[in-house]
Amino acid sequence: MKILLVKRLESSFYAFKNTIGRFIHSYEQFLGEFDKGKVYVSKKYAGKIFDLLENDDEEVIQRLLDDDKAKVYEAKDFKEEFAAHLKSDLPLLRGIYKQWSNIERDPKMGAFLAELSANPILKRYKIIIFTESKETAEHLFSHLQEKFSGQTLLFTGSSSTLVREQVIENFDAPERVLPKTTSASL
Repeated sequence: MKILLVKRLESSFYAFKNTIGRFIHSYEQFLGEFDKGKVYVSKKYAGKIFDLLENDDEEVIQRLLDDDKAKVYEAKDFKEEFAAHLKSDLPLLRGIYKQWSNIERDPKMGAFLAELSANPILKRYKIIIFTESKETAEHLFSHLQEKFSGQTLLFTGSSSTLVREQVIENFDAPERVLPKTTSASL
């Protein structure tokens, strides 16, 4: 958790705040189910399982369990201190979230947008920006769209084929035919 939070903070204030919020929500949901005697575990579908539990969609949950995409355990199979640790983390996460919820200005974002606007080299060429966090990419894209409307593309792993084709069209170097040269032997 610590490493993920540091990575999110390095990525953007926006991603950090959202990650803290998701942690709080997940902890609350997890502890609620733990108190009911069940622990659902899934690498890919944990958030979806909690949504399904909230909507009493047991059929879909059962399908995830049957397809081995999730597992369910009895809460009593876990050490007593497991839930106690989660419960003690929750107020800390809430405190961090409260402190960060008042922060609206992201100095990295401001400096980056200013550099893009002022640097003549960056203004002259197309650039590609990579980020580890999809959330940061989407946040950055919204700011770039405000400042450079119609001049930006966002591509993530969930982007459509059309967007992928636009990226290739805009950034794939065209094949150039080099003139034939003659070489002389000495």
